Amino acid sequence: MSTAARLLILLGTISFATACDDKGVEEDSGGLSGDDGGGDDGGGDDGGGDDGGGDDGGDTGDTDEKIKGQVTGTVTVEVFETVDGVYTQVDIDERYDGVYPFGKVFVGAYQDPLGTGQERYRGIDTIDAPTFGADPFVLDVGVPEVGPVHIYAAVDADRNAFIDSDDPIGVWPVQVSIEDGSLTEDVNIRVVVNLDLLNRGGGSGCCGDGTSEGCTITVTGEVDVTRGFNGTGAAMILGTNGSGPHYADWFETTSTSDDSATADYAITMCHNAGSVQLVGAIDDNHNDLIDPDDTHGAYVTAPDEDGNPVHVETADLTDHTIQIPLFGPDGEPGDYGVQLVPFVRLSGTLSSALGTFDDLGAGTTVHIAGMKYRPNTSFGTSMFESGAYDYQSFDWAELAGQSEVAYELIVPANVELYLWAYADVDIDGTVNEAGEPVGSAPALEGAVTTGSGSMTIDIELDVP
Repeated sequence: MSTAARLLILLGTISFATACDDKGVEEDSGGLSGDDGGGDDGGGDDGGGDDGGGDDGGDTGDTDEKIKGQVTGTVTVEVFETVDGVYTQVDIDERYDGVYPFGKVFVGAYQDPLGTGQERYRGIDTIDAPTFGADPFVLDVGVPEVGPVHIYAAVDADRNAFIDSDDPIGVWPVQVSIEDGSLTEDVNIRVVVNLDLLNRGGGSGCCGDGTSEGCTITVTGEVDVTRGFNGTGAAMILGTNGSGPHYADWFETTSTSDDSATADYAITMCHNAGSVQLVGAIDDNHNDLIDPDDTHGAYVTAPDEDGNPVHVETADLTDHTIQIPLFGPDGEPGDYGVQLVPFVRLSGTLSSALGTFDDLGAGTTVHIAGMKYRPNTSFGTSMFESGAYDYQSFDWAELAGQSEVAYELIVPANVELYLWAYADVDIDGTVNEAGEPVGSAPALEGAVTTGSGSMTIDIELDVP
């Protein structure tokens, strides 16, 4: 990609802006090479069937993934926003004429073999031309031994060709066991795009007064790509916590005679940014996205020597070489990609203000759900399937004689939801009826904003 085609990725809106704290794409830059829409069949082949892939830190793939299975399902994208103080689903036909306006959908299956939060991707797929329908995906998953994987989907909502830390994520709330030759079907994931977050917009420029002239610096250097990786990539500025990318520059590598490749990059960013991480990635799964499965590296002060964090003041930073991939002293891939947290756990206890669950009446069932919206009327429990990120139900055998029960929900990180519990006393499959006990998280309307960490919330059922 030519220097003229470089992208400046900035915080804030999805508009084609260049203010230093807006997250946009210069309109004439074109993003990654290739067709923006991808294939016509919804479930793209780009990256699909990757039997090892990479991970946040530039994993080059495992060679011992002898157990291979397949996971199929769909991804459905929904849109919500706050209207008159109420988190409400957007009528996509009215707002968008039913035409999908966002970017590609990345679907990944990963493990955390060391328990450190550093994902090892075992298979990916990319939906190149998503719709507002249930778009199919196929994951060809390879693992070193029989075991479970986590599965999630992320939407490139701002169409910047990055799966970044602000992009909406949907998770499959249970792990999927992979056995040799296994096929797991009907993994149907829903991703909610929150327009309140997507359209934050605005910004004060790099100078703090809406302007940027004289308040930017450039970070320049060479990208040294080893181990035969070649193609399109990006140099990126991340926060020290792995958030971002806040700024980026695309590059196209040139092969060298020793099975390596090189490129130059130049990132323009606000001055006085303090400590940041300077990293890079190659789109080696060829899905026209920079995603967690791609091969990553970082700024080095010498070969194999991580030079991060970088401190940004008012002077340009030159000769900052990025090495891709970059491995740690133990030979394991470093953790240099955008830090995505696909899911968090909500857990705690459910109890009844009336006493034990026996006081609710024999046969009662209790349900707890992380709802996408707050139902204001009675509804059938079948609504949990589409209206909740995750839910858990307790039948009478689990409740009888108990004063409390423990629950655990798996929900996407960084979303707004409504945590409510319902007792179905008359056992008619309808909850939230007049006179039936309910309970919620303590915040107004039971609202919970998930972050990057798990939360403990105890809930007591009572009759309103």
